[in-house]
Amino acid sequence: MRKIFLSISLTILMSASLQAGQAGHLYQNPYAGGPRSGAAVLSLVTSLAKRPELLDAAYLRRMLGAEDRSFAQNSAAIKHYSLYVEPGTSYDFAENTIMARTAGGGDAEPALHRQLTCHMSNSGLTHAQVRQMLGRPERRYFDNGAHPVEVYRLSPYASISVTEPANSFNVSTIEINYIGAALSKPTVADLALADQYRLDKAKNLLAAGVTNTAVALLAQHLEDKPNDFNGHLIYASILRRLGDVNGSLEHYRLALDLSRGAADFAAQDRAIKGLAQFGVVKTVGEPHNDNLGANSRLAGNQRFSAAQRVY
Repeated sequence: MRKIFLSISLTILMSASLQAGQAGHLYQNPYAGGPRSGAAVLSLVTSLAKRPELLDAAYLRRMLGAEDRSFAQNSAAIKHYSLYVEPGTSYDFAENTIMARTAGGGDAEPALHRQLTCHMSNSGLTHAQVRQMLGRPERRYFDNGAHPVEVYRLSPYASISVTEPANSFNVSTIEINYIGAALSKPTVADLALADQYRLDKAKNLLAAGVTNTAVALLAQHLEDKPNDFNGHLIYASILRRLGDVNGSLEHYRLALDLSRGAADFAAQDRAIKGLAQFGVVKTVGEPHNDNLGANSRLAGNQRFSAAQRVY
């Protein structure tokens, strides 16, 4: 099967899966570490191997950004990710049905196969370091290029394969393979944490000056969560800075309507202040302007009511 490349932040620090009773999500602090990707990728794939139901297109979209392209090959549906992650690291995700023998050695039966492959040009990771983290590998072999591969099993039906080209002292590929029964979908809590991760990553990218990627991730976030008023507020602020007045107004208005429905007064205030920057509404303490209409004013600590409909 063709190797599939996925990109992830070279600087993301991954945490282990949460304990039972909590969402088993690999939450991370994006752009908090150094320039090498190996430790972050290993933490990601380790967590996914422990909970292979997270090898899911909807979940990976939130963690890695929208796929660059999708295609079919050898009966496998393949998604390639690299546009919203760092140069030098990429991921591919493949899913198909194969014939596999049961653990008891019975006849081959149809089984679900999901594969996530990460290629790295500068992982900063060696086989020896992986063994320190994961223990003794289940087996070792040489691939078709005569590169040593070490295989670890962290759950009954999921394995991690780590390739370090001979004499390179640099792990180049880490791959998860799941072969087994159909998997459940990620939980609502899993997806919520992944949504928050994507939002945090967009904020960090914005702070780092990577504006176009931040905007793209926020747009994807709002496609998946159109009722997230905090996401609309962040997006509106970015669009304002980019000079897109109409786009900014639209998202401030959406944020105001949605936060009003959720009775989130802090978010309402942020939306009102955002609209006020365009002279659409008045905030407390500003001079009265009759051109805006009586309903567009705030008096004392009174919240907007009809004023929210004046934009």
